[in-house]
Amino acid sequence: MSQLLFNITLIISFMFAASIVREQIIYRVEGIKRYKMYRLIYYGCSYGLLGSILMIYTIKIDSTIILDLRFLAVTIVCLYAGMVPAIIGACIIGVMRLLLFGITASGIVDASAIIVMALLSGWTVRLPYRPFIRFQLMNSISLLCVFFSLSFLFSYLILIILKCITIPMAICKETNA
Repeated sequence: MSQLLFNITLIISFMFAASIVREQIIYRVEGIKRYKMYRLIYYGCSYGLLGSILMIYTIKIDSTIILDLRFLAVTIVCLYAGMVPAIIGACIIGVMRLLLFGITASGIVDASAIIVMALLSGWTVRLPYRPFIRFQLMNSISLLCVFFSLSFLFSYLILIILKCITIPMAICKETNA
């Protein structure tokens, strides 16, 4: 419970700090006011950093199950800043996932799932619904992406197990013949 509270506090504190930096530094620089792309890059990079930090501070559910809230960083930035910052943040989170935990099958699937999640959330943010409804749709999309990535990883694991079972059986048949 304390880990969940820490993650929620981290999200709220980060949103506050990012808005202070935006108001005090970015909006006061004369040239940046005119260029919307700088603001979009700032939002994408800052929420990509938030997602990476949330990925490090996981919530331990069980001895084998951990949870992180990195998808909330993508959802929040997509809801308030749009599709481009969400894609930038998702790419940063995906690269950090691969750098922090290694390039494995699950790492590649997770990195691609967060990018797909950002693309689908960007599509959702353009729908003509209230922000609360769009936020709920984005969370549902996030859960579906997690579900499909887990089902892909489980099918990959089953294929590996089947290969490990069939190869020794084939060797045993060759030696008996």
